[in-house]
Amino acid sequence: MRIISNGETHFDKDGALGLLGESEVDEEVVNDYLTGEPYFQVKPPKTTGRELFSDDVARALVEKMRSRHMSPQAIIATITRITAESIARAYEQYVLPHLDEGKTIDEIYICGGGAYNPNIMKHLQTRFPASRVARLSEAPTKIEPNAKEAVMFALLGFLSVSGRTVPLAADSESTEPAVMGVITPGENYRQIIDAVVRNEGFLANGVLGRIQM
Repeated sequence: MRIISNGETHFDKDGALGLLGESEVDEEVVNDYLTGEPYFQVKPPKTTGRELFSDDVARALVEKMRSRHMSPQAIIATITRITAESIARAYEQYVLPHLDEGKTIDEIYICGGGAYNPNIMKHLQTRFPASRVARLSEAPTKIEPNAKEAVMFALLGFLSVSGRTVPLAADSESTEPAVMGVITPGENYRQIIDAVVRNEGFLANGVLGRIQM
């Protein structure tokens, strides 16, 4: 949106522009990008961000579609579809094969800015008609979609300070429970550690659910 609007708009509010281009989504561009970008072929656990999907990458993708004489709404709709379809294919490749025969995904909760894009939500609901697709705030935990990362960092910090181990995902390099996180001491570090070791549960090897960071 920044590229198309020359910096005037930073995101597609309520998916309005993408909705106008829904009928113009270029499926060839979608498939070429998802099959040609190596990241999507890497097995989980994995993560990425602007170090890979940068503004330069977005600009190259926009220019490619402009060379195909696509309208601004078609470009935004197609990039939005790439996002949604990448999620759908990841579920098909890495989640569905592990379900018992005849079983399906009951609930899919979406977080981040995409949770507020109705075009992403609609596509995922279409791809998984038997599942409930909803925002993370509608899950039993009721975490705001934009707050998930902050909440997880706070939890990671709590587990690290209290010395609690976390069961790791089966696909991790090591499946041994580990105390995760690194503490950078501040001025109140001694007081924090003193409070921790005085807690009656400090010596217990507590495990808090199955967490995959």
